Amino acid sequence: MKTGELAELDRLRPVGAAYVKRSFTGRKGLNYQDAEDVVSDVIVKLWQTVEDVEGSGNLRALFFTACKNRAIDLIRSRDCPKNTPIPTEGEPSTEEQLEDRLLLREIFDGLAGLNANRRRTIELRLGGLGEAELAEAMNCSVPAAKKRLHNARKQLVAAGVGA
Repeated sequence: MKTGELAELDRLRPVGAAYVKRSFTGRKGLNYQDAEDVVSDVIVKLWQTVEDVEGSGNLRALFFTACKNRAIDLIRSRDCPKNTPIPTEGEPSTEEQLEDRLLLREIFDGLAGLNANRRRTIELRLGGLGEAELAEAMNCSVPAAKKRLHNARKQLVAAGVGA
């Protein structure tokens, strides 16, 4: 694993924790500490399998997929008897999935036009962090975090994202 990939994992940590918290806490069986543990487990696992991870392509996608799979494994190990699938609630239709993918493509294209700080601000917010958590993750005050978020959103809207 290259130094840049380690730095990327470090940047993804709060976003990954927010993703797991948003997706798997509450009625799905995990709490906030479990979410932090899931992300830590994934980072350790990626670190231990350095040779296997190298050249795997998109580290971000690998990280989020590993977080999702680890959270599901944890839920299954606690609540479900062996070999019992977790029921899915209202799978989205094909049309909804297509709309979601198109919206995501639009968002990713818009994010590519932002500088690194504004992109990170948006990623952390989309990851589920509140304003206070965002300020803490960015090492700034809450008003400064709000202003950064406002400026990033303003630039995205000017680029036609979310309009």
